[in-house]
Amino acid sequence: MTPHWIDLVRNSDVLGTLYPDVPPLESVRLRSFHLDWRGPALTLRIDLPAYPDPDRVPPEWSERGHDTLQLHVQFTAVEDLAVRGWIPTVPVDISLGNGGRV
Repeated sequence: MTPHWIDLVRNSDVLGTLYPDVPPLESVRLRSFHLDWRGPALTLRIDLPAYPDPDRVPPEWSERGHDTLQLHVQFTAVEDLAVRGWIPTVPVDISLGNGGRV
C-alpha cells in the first residue's frame, strides 16, 4: 500500500492541527517546481485543493481573508521522476510510487 504523503512529512503536526483529514495531493495547483542535482531533490510549491475549516486556522488568516493554503513540499533522493505536461492554470495530481518515492 502506498503511504499517504503526510505520513512522510517531517513536521506533519502543523498540517494536522489545520485539517482533520489532510487532503491528498490531487487537484493541486502547481505553482512551481525546482530540481536540485545535489539531493537529488525536488521542491514543489503547491496550493492545496481545500482550505482548512475556518475554526482551525489562526485568526489573523481569517481576518486577512485568506482562502488558500500554499506549501513547499520537498522530496529528497528523487529517482525516476516523470513529468507529464504542465499547464500552469490546470490542477495536477502528484503521486508517490513504491516505498514513498516520487
